[in-house]
Amino acid sequence: MYSYIIGVITEVHENYIVLENNNIGYKIFITDFFRDNVSAFDEYKVYTEFVEREDASILYGFSSQKERELFNLLTDVTSIGPKYAMNILSTMTVDECKTAIITDDIKLLTQAPGVGKKTASRIILELKEKIEKDFVPSEKPVNKEVKRSNDSEFAREALLQLGYFKNDVDAFIENTDISGLSIEDIMKKAMKSLDSSR
Repeated sequence: MYSYIIGVITEVHENYIVLENNNIGYKIFITDFFRDNVSAFDEYKVYTEFVEREDASILYGFSSQKERELFNLLTDVTSIGPKYAMNILSTMTVDECKTAIITDDIKLLTQAPGVGKKTASRIILELKEKIEKDFVPSEKPVNKEVKRSNDSEFAREALLQLGYFKNDVDAFIENTDISGLSIEDIMKKAMKSLDSSR
């Protein structure tokens, strides 16, 4: 229904945000990771997945296409609905989840609320082969505590001024090895990456 929505976040709640676009407020359920990295009254590009049930129509939101793709893979698993998929994506990053599936790490998968050993085993059984085909880990592990260098922070602010979205810019800075690069090189690399994902 919607691939993504660009708008201003007007409310941030425990498991959902309200994103305003053209005077319409969309209630979008999000992961804990996404919630912890957004701020009210900032503009965001939220990748979405619309799920229609007998009793409700729900819009789920994600910070990246990779996160949404994994959500869809997880919900294709027998007995794994959107709620459990969101629990998993709130407990571990996309790369951590994919690595856990590929390496049969049941212990990590069962850290997600509602996911027991039987469910974790089913996830591995049904998704391992699919994920192994295309999985390429991020250039460096996601670390929300990363201290950005002055150069990367300057580049970040410049990219925001150029109109790139905060969640896309932050994801690039945190997931890409930019150590040793000049501000100009960071900008070039970022713009190439961000433009290709638009």
